Amino acid sequence: MSLSERFWAKVDRRSDEECWPWTAATNEHGYGVIRPEGRRSGPTLKAHRVALQLAGVDVEGQVVRHSCDNPPCVNPLHLTVGSQADNIADMHDRGRGNLGSVNGQAKLTEAQVVEIRRRVADGEMKKRLAIEYGVDPSTITAVIKRKTWRHVA
Repeated sequence: MSLSERFWAKVDRRSDEECWPWTAATNEHGYGVIRPEGRRSGPTLKAHRVALQLAGVDVEGQVVRHSCDNPPCVNPLHLTVGSQADNIADMHDRGRGNLGSVNGQAKLTEAQVVEIRRRVADGEMKKRLAIEYGVDPSTITAVIKRKTWRHVA
Protein backbone atom coordinates (compact mmCIF):
# COMPACT_ATOMS: atom_id res chain seq x y z
CA MET A 1 0.00 0.00 0.00
CA SER A 2 1.39 3.43 -0.95
CA LEU A 3 2.01 6.23 1.52
CA SER A 4 -0.91 8.14 -0.01
CA GLU A 5 -3.30 5.19 0.46
CA ARG A 6 -2.12 4.57 4.02
CA PHE A 7 -2.32 8.29 4.80
CA TRP A 8 -5.85 8.97 3.55
CA ALA A 9 -7.14 5.81 5.25
CA LYS A 10 -6.29 7.52 8.57
CA VAL A 11 -8.17 10.78 7.87
CA ASP A 12 -11.78 11.64 8.69
CA ARG A 13 -12.51 13.62 5.51
CA ARG A 14 -15.33 16.13 5.82
CA SER A 15 -16.40 19.21 3.86
CA ASP A 16 -13.64 21.49 2.55
CA GLU A 17 -14.42 24.12 5.20
CA GLU A 18 -14.15 21.69 8.13
CA CYS A 19 -11.07 20.26 9.78
CA TRP A 20 -10.10 16.78 8.64
CA PRO A 21 -8.98 15.03 11.83
CA TRP A 22 -6.11 12.59 11.79
CA THR A 23 -7.47 9.38 13.32
CA ALA A 24 -4.23 7.48 13.92
CA ALA A 25 -1.19 8.04 16.16
CA THR A 26 -0.32 11.52 17.42
CA ASN A 27 2.74 12.98 19.07
CA GLU A 28 2.88 14.64 22.49
CA HIS A 29 1.65 17.92 20.98
CA GLY A 30 -1.41 16.39 19.29
CA TYR A 31 -0.05 16.40 15.73
CA GLY A 32 -0.69 13.31 13.65
CA VAL A 33 2.29 11.12 12.82
CA ILE A 34 2.86 8.40 10.25
CA ARG A 35 5.83 6.20 9.49
CA PRO A 36 7.52 6.48 6.11
CA GLU A 37 6.63 3.79 3.60
CA GLY A 38 7.95 0.37 4.52
CA ARG A 39 9.13 1.30 8.04
CA ARG A 40 7.85 -0.21 11.24
CA SER A 41 10.11 1.76 13.57
CA GLY A 42 12.27 4.84 13.65
CA PRO A 43 11.40 8.45 12.98
CA THR A 44 7.89 9.46 12.02
CA LEU A 45 6.60 12.07 9.61
CA LYS A 46 4.17 14.76 10.75
CA ALA A 47 0.81 14.11 9.11
CA HIS A 48 0.05 17.77 8.35
CA ARG A 49 3.34 18.05 6.42
CA VAL A 50 2.55 14.86 4.50
CA ALA A 51 -0.93 16.22 3.67
CA LEU A 52 0.57 19.24 1.92
CA GLN A 53 3.20 17.14 0.17
CA LEU A 54 0.49 14.82 -1.15
CA ALA A 55 -1.33 17.96 -2.37
CA GLY A 56 1.77 18.88 -4.40
CA VAL A 57 3.19 21.57 -2.12
CA ASP A 58 6.95 21.68 -1.48
CA VAL A 59 7.40 21.86 2.30
CA GLU A 60 11.17 21.30 2.38
CA GLY A 61 12.88 23.75 4.75
CA GLN A 62 9.60 25.41 5.69
CA VAL A 63 7.16 25.28 8.58
CA VAL A 64 3.65 23.98 7.87
CA ARG A 65 1.15 26.24 9.64
CA HIS A 66 -2.48 25.56 10.57
CA SER A 67 -4.98 28.35 9.87
CA CYS A 68 -7.44 26.44 12.08
CA ASP A 69 -5.13 26.06 15.12
CA ASN A 70 -6.14 22.39 15.31
CA PRO A 71 -3.03 20.17 15.50
CA PRO A 72 -4.68 16.92 14.30
CA CYS A 73 -6.18 18.67 11.23
CA VAL A 74 -4.72 17.54 7.89
CA ASN A 75 -7.08 19.39 5.54
CA PRO A 76 -4.70 20.89 2.94
CA LEU A 77 -6.99 23.94 2.68
CA HIS A 78 -6.26 24.68 6.35
CA LEU A 79 -2.48 24.38 5.89
CA THR A 80 0.12 26.73 4.48
CA VAL A 81 3.89 26.91 4.42
CA GLY A 82 5.97 29.72 5.87
CA SER A 83 8.94 30.51 8.05
CA GLN A 84 9.31 29.92 11.77
CA ALA A 85 8.94 33.70 12.19
CA ASP A 86 5.56 33.45 10.42
CA ASN A 87 4.58 30.64 12.77
CA ILE A 88 5.60 32.68 15.82
CA ALA A 89 3.67 35.68 14.51
CA ASP A 90 0.59 33.45 14.07
CA MET A 91 0.95 32.28 17.65
CA HIS A 92 1.20 35.82 19.01
CA ASP A 93 -1.68 37.04 16.83
CA ARG A 94 -3.85 34.23 18.18
CA GLY A 95 -2.94 34.89 21.81
CA ARG A 96 -1.09 31.65 22.46
CA GLY A 97 2.16 31.17 24.33
CA ASN A 98 3.49 31.13 27.86
CA LEU A 99 3.54 34.75 29.03
CA GLY A 100 5.01 35.72 25.69
CA SER A 101 7.28 32.71 25.35
CA VAL A 102 7.20 31.04 21.94
CA ASN A 103 8.77 27.84 23.23
CA GLY A 104 6.76 25.73 25.64
CA GLN A 105 10.00 24.56 27.27
CA ALA A 106 11.50 28.03 27.62
CA LYS A 107 12.67 28.89 31.13
CA LEU A 108 12.42 32.62 30.55
CA THR A 109 9.52 34.86 29.58
CA GLU A 110 9.66 37.86 27.28
CA ALA A 111 9.40 40.17 30.29
CA GLN A 112 12.38 38.46 31.91
CA VAL A 113 14.40 38.76 28.68
CA VAL A 114 13.74 42.50 28.56
CA GLU A 115 14.75 42.80 32.22
CA ILE A 116 17.93 40.73 31.72
CA ARG A 117 19.02 42.87 28.76
CA ARG A 118 18.40 46.05 30.74
CA ARG A 119 20.28 44.82 33.79
CA VAL A 120 23.31 43.68 31.77
CA ALA A 121 23.33 47.05 29.99
CA ASP A 122 23.35 48.64 33.47
CA GLY A 123 26.45 46.60 34.35
CA GLU A 124 25.15 43.56 36.22
CA MET A 125 27.14 40.35 35.94
CA LYS A 126 25.73 37.70 33.62
CA LYS A 127 26.75 34.91 35.99
CA ARG A 128 24.74 36.47 38.83
CA LEU A 129 21.69 36.81 36.57
CA ALA A 130 22.04 33.19 35.44
CA ILE A 131 21.89 32.04 39.06
CA GLU A 132 18.93 34.33 39.82
CA TYR A 133 16.93 33.11 36.81
CA GLY A 134 17.98 29.46 37.17
CA VAL A 135 19.62 29.17 33.76
CA ASP A 136 23.08 28.47 32.44
CA PRO A 137 25.32 31.52 31.90
CA SER A 138 25.40 30.63 28.19
CA THR A 139 21.63 31.22 28.11
CA ILE A 140 22.13 34.76 29.40
CA THR A 141 24.86 35.35 26.81
CA ALA A 142 22.58 34.07 24.02
CA VAL A 143 19.81 36.42 25.20
CA ILE A 144 22.18 39.41 25.28
CA LYS A 145 23.68 38.64 21.84
CA ARG A 146 20.17 38.05 20.46
CA LYS A 147 20.98 34.50 19.40
CA THR A 148 17.75 33.63 21.18
CA TRP A 149 14.66 35.74 21.79
CA ARG A 150 15.38 37.84 18.68
CA HIS A 151 11.72 38.77 18.40
CA VAL A 152 11.83 40.59 21.76
CA ALA A 153 12.59 44.29 21.40
